[in-house]
Amino acid sequence: MNRRRFTCLLALIGGALVIAPAASAQSTYSFKPLAMVPTIAGPGTISRPIGLSPDGSYASGEQQNQAAIEKGGNIKFLGFLSGSPYSLATGVAANGDAAVGWTGVGGFYWTPSAGITPLGVLPGYQNSLATDISEKGEAVIGYCSNSGPYSSFEAFLWSPSTGMQNLGFLPGHTFSYGTAISGSGLVATGYSGGFGLPITAVRWKSGQLQSLGTLPGYRDSFGYGISRYGDYIVGYVNRPGIPAAAFLWNRSTGMKSIAPLSGLEDSYLRDVSQNGDRSVGYGWFNRNSTTILYDNQFGKTYILQDLLLAKGITDVKGWQLKEATSISDDGTTIVGIGLNPRGRRMYWQATLP
Repeated sequence: MNRRRFTCLLALIGGALVIAPAASAQSTYSFKPLAMVPTIAGPGTISRPIGLSPDGSYASGEQQNQAAIEKGGNIKFLGFLSGSPYSLATGVAANGDAAVGWTGVGGFYWTPSAGITPLGVLPGYQNSLATDISEKGEAVIGYCSNSGPYSSFEAFLWSPSTGMQNLGFLPGHTFSYGTAISGSGLVATGYSGGFGLPITAVRWKSGQLQSLGTLPGYRDSFGYGISRYGDYIVGYVNRPGIPAAAFLWNRSTGMKSIAPLSGLEDSYLRDVSQNGDRSVGYGWFNRNSTTILYDNQFGKTYILQDLLLAKGITDVKGWQLKEATSISDDGTTIVGIGLNPRGRRMYWQATLP
């Protein structure tokens, strides 16, 4: 992964920020820290360090090394799998009815009634990691892995009724990662690769594996976020020696890069709203990562913290919003990871109209 650092300033249009409205009851801008405090995992540790339910009411992550979900400042701890002192919740279904994640000994599935249970592994693999969950909790995406000098990875789809199924690779490839699943549970994204071959963003649907290609001038592409019905996918493209570039893909027009920001060296998108209007992620500048928001309707990219400050949200002063990892279906709620004014790593939540 190419993570060269970058620095840029938010573009001002006629002295004022313009951002597309989203269809939601949310009518104001706001910012707040979440009650959960991450202790080990962070940006780059796994594909989705903190998840968000489709309506934006529940966030998933970890508190004091234990997987947890939060709603309205109230934390529910999910526990551990036997043999592991650590757990992290990477995704949460609607109404907090189910959650998924990872512990040191494998992936897990959690419900209020059954508690935390292991997902198991695909044949020939040693470990598993669940990265995302569908809206109703009936489908889970992730990947299995082997450690050692010849480590390997393969994406899986899991459900409570059928268990774990492998999703395979593109022709000629030897590894794949599953990173996100649609709210409907019918479409997923991730990437596939092989020794000496380009890594390629992919889309799984009905057992079929589709290559999303890459952008001109780039070698590799990585899919990291998917919309509710699987029509939009976000991620980034990469080539050694040049900055990484975030992309938005849709079923009708294919892959395109997001609007540039002055001084931007690298950009990555992590999640996308239901209609593809808003995407969130992060970028690097001046050796610091910062949260970015891409508005597809107006074709503009913003630094989220600058946008909030411009709208008079003083609660975000002194923070460093390092990365946005999830956005609600309606595009109005965003969660991510950052440093608070005291330099402590925190989960945060921002809302937009």
